[in-house]
Amino acid sequence: MLGLYFYSAGVVAPLCLEKYDPSKLARGRSIKVALSQSGLVHEVLRSSRKLKNSDRFRGIFIPRNRTPMQIAYFKSMKQSLDERIAEIAYFKSMKQSLDERIAAGESDIVIKFVGYVPRIVSTKSR
Repeated sequence: MLGLYFYSAGVVAPLCLEKYDPSKLARGRSIKVALSQSGLVHEVLRSSRKLKNSDRFRGIFIPRNRTPMQIAYFKSMKQSLDERIAEIAYFKSMKQSLDERIAAGESDIVIKFVGYVPRIVSTKSR
């Protein structure tokens, strides 16, 4: 039934990506499918989540085909996110250090950015 739907939906070129291996028969083989219209691609990707909920097609996974530009973009976004998370951790440790010093009895100290770097400095004028 699923194959008939794909053929009626405008499959241009189904292609097996793996050689036949009887020892991996239970897992199945990867198949690359090219569709004739981008709207069909979006429809298939959107409805692919429904396959996870059915018992019959639970093992089917339909990933998006990402271009090298998309892969590079996602990699740079992940790196940017990791840097921001590290900055947040650094600011939290700076705030914790300030709180500990205030609890220890120091007064008139604040976090001040000196050359774009946060530092704990005294507010007393010299």
